[in-house]
Amino acid sequence: MEIPLVNLIVAGILEGSIYALIALGISLIIGVMNIVNVAHGDLMIFGAISAFWLCSLFGMDPFLTIVIVVPLTFGAGVFIQKFIVGPSIRHVEYATTASLIVTYGLALIIMQSEFLVWSPDYRIITTSYTGTNVAVGDYSFNLMRLIGLAVVIGIFILLRLMTGKTGFGRAIRACTQDRDAARTLGVNFEKMAYLTFGLSASLASIAGLLYILTHVLNPAYGFTLTIKGFVALILGGMGSLAGPLIAGLLIGVFENLGVYYFGGLWKDTVPYIILLIVLLIRPRGILGKEEA
Repeated sequence: MEIPLVNLIVAGILEGSIYALIALGISLIIGVMNIVNVAHGDLMIFGAISAFWLCSLFGMDPFLTIVIVVPLTFGAGVFIQKFIVGPSIRHVEYATTASLIVTYGLALIIMQSEFLVWSPDYRIITTSYTGTNVAVGDYSFNLMRLIGLAVVIGIFILLRLMTGKTGFGRAIRACTQDRDAARTLGVNFEKMAYLTFGLSASLASIAGLLYILTHVLNPAYGFTLTIKGFVALILGGMGSLAGPLIAGLLIGVFENLGVYYFGGLWKDTVPYIILLIVLLIRPRGILGKEEA
C-alpha cells in the first residue's frame, strides 16, 4: 500500500525532532567550552534506560520520570565536567582535541557500565497510549511522536527565552562569543562550564526518553546517536539555536523518504549525503554565521 507523501514528511519531522534535540545539547557545550563531547549519546542512553526501569519497577508514566531522570543526569553532567573533563583539559594546549579523546574514553566507560548493570538487551517503553493515533483530516499520526515534537519545540522556546532574558543565558552567550572578555566582565567561567555541561546532559536524557518511547534501544547505540547529533549540528550551522533544530527536522524527513523509496539500508547513509551536498554549497551550514 502506498503511503501518502504528507504522512512520510510529517513522520520524518517527528523523527527528526529527536535529532534536533541531540544537536541542541551538543551545541551548548561546543559553544561555551569549545569541547567536543563524544559521550553525549551515551548520556542519552543512560537517561533512556533509567526512565525504562522507573516505568518497569514503579509503574511511573514515562513523562513523569522526567522529574527524576533530568536532575539525575544534570548532576552527572556537572560531576563529569568538574572532576573528569575539566581537569583533563585545563592545561592542555589543544583542548578541543583532548576533550574528544577524553569524552570518547568516557563514552566507552558509560557504555560498558550500562552493559554490566542493565545487560545488552534491547528495550522499549510501552504505555496504554503507545499505539494511539491522532486523525487530522485524511491523515493519521502517532500520538507519542506528536508529544515528542511538542516537547522539543517547547525546549527550543525555553532555550531561546533563557539565552535572551536571563542572566545565566546572557552569560552563556558571552562565553560563546568571547570567553576571555566574559571573564574580564566578571563571568565565572568555571561555574558556567559546570552548569552548561549539566544542562546539556539533561537535554540528552530527555532526548533519550523520547527515543525509547518509539524505538528499541540498547547501550551500544549511543555512539550512533552522537554522530546523528553532530551531523545535525554541522548541517544547521554553529552559533545558532534554530540551525540544529531545522537541520534535525530535515534529516528526519530525508531519512524517512530514503528508507521508503530506496530501502532500510539507506537510513544511516542519507544524513551524510545531505551533509556533503549542503556543505559543498554553504560550508558554514544552513544558518551558520560567517566570520567577520
